[in-house]
Order: sequence, then C-alpha cells, then structure tokens
Amino acid sequence: MSRKKREDAQANAAGIVRAAEELLAAGQDPSLADIAARAGVSRQTLYAHFDRRSDLFDHIVERMTHEVASHLSGTPLPDEPRAGIAEWAARSWRVIEANPALLNPALFAHRDGGADPAAHEPITGGLRQVLQRAADAQLLAPAASVDWLVTAVLAIGHAAAGELAAGRMTAAAAGAAFEESVVRLCLS
Repeated sequence: MSRKKREDAQANAAGIVRAAEELLAAGQDPSLADIAARAGVSRQTLYAHFDRRSDLFDHIVERMTHEVASHLSGTPLPDEPRAGIAEWAARSWRVIEANPALLNPALFAHRDGGADPAAHEPITGGLRQVLQRAADAQLLAPAASVDWLVTAVLAIGHAAAGELAAGRMTAAAAGAAFEESVVRLCLS
C-alpha cells in the first residue's frame, strides 16, 4: 500500500471513530450506516476498518479507558482519605464531562451484562487505593466493603450522567451532586 493510501486509510479510520463518538455523545444509538454517513465514508470503507459495530465500540471503549486512566493517574491522590476520595470524584467528573460518549449505554449494550466491572479497573484503581486507606483507618461505613463502595460509586456516576443527559441537571449540578454523594457514601 502506498504512503498516500495508508494516510487516507488512517484518516478514514480516525474519522469513523470520531463520528461514532460524536453520535454517542449526542445520546444516539447509531447504526453503522449512521456512523458512515456522519464520517463521510461509504459503508464499505467503514467495514474495511471495523467488521462489526461491536468492534468499533470496543475500540472506542479501549481508547477512552486509556485516556481516562491516564488523566486520573497523572497526579497522585492525597493520602488523607476524605481529600483523596473528593479529589478522585472531582477528577472523574471532569473526565466524564470531557468524554460524554462514555455516558451512553449504547456504547456498552453489546456486552453481556453491559459494562464489565473489570473494564473499570484502570479508572477505579485510584479510588480503590484511597478507599483501602480509609478502611485501614476505619473511616468507611461499617457495613461497606471497598468492592461494594466502588460499585456504588460507579452507579452514582451513571445516575448523575443520566440526569445530565435527560436535561434534569446541569453539568455543574450533576458534578457537584456526584462529588458530594461519593464522599458521603464512602465515609462514615
């Protein structure tokens, strides 16, 4: 393949991913035809890069997970549990706001049971660490395990995102509710 054709193919693939992310960020559940039309490519070109919609969506999830994990792990969280949990929640919401396609359930619908909890680990690793410090200091709610709290925090994030997507909350209000709810949930 010539250099020009490789460059065109890379540009097409990037345009397809960008188009899918834009449609997902807008709350749509796009078909491959929708994505191809948005990207300005033929369905044949789309299929040359992604055999199935699930392959494209998995690619997007992997790319975004890497981006989010990089952002969340860039600076260490404070050692003090309350400050660490609050900082993790604030960083997480900023990342969610910057990647609204992550909030669309259609992105995960092709997976059995929706989003895989293990897939969240690169994102929740810092939270898990600070929650373990809080548990060691006996600051967690007595009946709550670290695993349960991580799962509950993810659910709160999805709830805040749902309120934002439905127009019932502004991004600022949803972010503030998420951050406050996470701290209140996690600490006794």
